[in-house]
Amino acid sequence: MIDSNVNTSGNIPTQAPQVKRTTAVSQVLRAVAEEQEDIRSWIVHAADGNPDFKIRVAADQASRRRAYALAYRVYRRMGYVNENPSELCVSPFDAYAGSFTLIAEDIHGHERGTITLVFDSHFGLPCNEIYRDEVDAMRAGGRTLVEFTRLAIDDDTPNARALLFHLFHLSYAYARCGGGCTDMLIEVNPRHASYYKKLLRFEQVGPERPCPRVKDAPAVLLRMDFMRMEAELNGFSSGRDRSGKRIHAYMFSADEEREVTRFLASQHRTMSFQEAKYFKIHAGKRLEVMA
Repeated sequence: MIDSNVNTSGNIPTQAPQVKRTTAVSQVLRAVAEEQEDIRSWIVHAADGNPDFKIRVAADQASRRRAYALAYRVYRRMGYVNENPSELCVSPFDAYAGSFTLIAEDIHGHERGTITLVFDSHFGLPCNEIYRDEVDAMRAGGRTLVEFTRLAIDDDTPNARALLFHLFHLSYAYARCGGGCTDMLIEVNPRHASYYKKLLRFEQVGPERPCPRVKDAPAVLLRMDFMRMEAELNGFSSGRDRSGKRIHAYMFSADEEREVTRFLASQHRTMSFQEAKYFKIHAGKRLEVMA
């Protein structure tokens, strides 16, 4: 379930670095090299040009543990998970090759945000648990699906909405361009649904239901049609669509989107058997918080 504990009222943040669209990615990658940062990190700059966040793929046991621990801390404070000795929020989907987790750090190396993408397969999606009929209907219609889940932003994160913006757009680029998906699904708390509908052009495709993965907190299923979004964004990056209505400002051109995809794909590693054993993920285990 998506629930970042970020105030989502108002406009999408516009603190993204203002660079020419044709050179944005190359500038970022050059900045990484010039600052002698780990090339595995995507550097997000603040309005003053200084590094603000580093976003990377959680691709080994240490980085995965940090992402799962952050999700646990945020979800625990929100009352979405029970206390458990591991203090980790882990899913069996994490061991699947089609799962992809990002983790964001601030300039001091503290974990600030995470999001996970799960690409559809014969294993299904997390939202199958309460929205199987709705998801199966989309599959029957020939849709290729990806679910964004376990989004968590640390409560004390400065510029938290800007971080949410970057996590979403890096994931969007990878899912649409790299994953070849037609639709993105998310489960959100109903109180946040209007944000996703108005500014991100999601539509609701599943009614409100209790979600067992977050202690039966209410959820609704939302869907974004990538082709529809592409049509509305085409040539418009100022934060409004062709009709002038407010929409999120997408930060990548088509060429940059492909570069983002290559950058992220090069860092992805499927969880190893040893890691799955460490995180106590067992084949066929019901999606739940690790006990």
